[in-house]
Amino acid sequence: MVDDLSGPEIVGFLAEHIQQMRSLTPLESKHALDLDSLRKPDITIWSAVDSDSLVGCGAIKRLDASHAELKSMRTRPARQRSGIASQLLAHILREAKGMGFTRLRPCPMW
Repeated sequence: MVDDLSGPEIVGFLAEHIQQMRSLTPLESKHALDLDSLRKPDITIWSAVDSDSLVGCGAIKRLDASHAELKSMRTRPARQRSGIASQLLAHILREAKGMGFTRLRPCPMW
């Protein structure tokens, strides 16, 4: 589902994502978007929910009319290696195609 980033669960989930990414990458190589950046109109973010629990999220950033960049993919650590990221990525790819994107690139740090 497209997420408007207003719920406390997604806010906390993304705060954990930022904290983890900052612990893994040098400051000059920061690619994870903060909450304010994810709320910009050129970003669309989807949340994956299982039994009313947030288990993952992923976003794209519009670069131009036909080109977007994959952003902020995360799976709840306890649910990693369970197929959530693959399902979420497949969903995002279908949605991006439906939005008219013909090119979707990974985040530069990948």
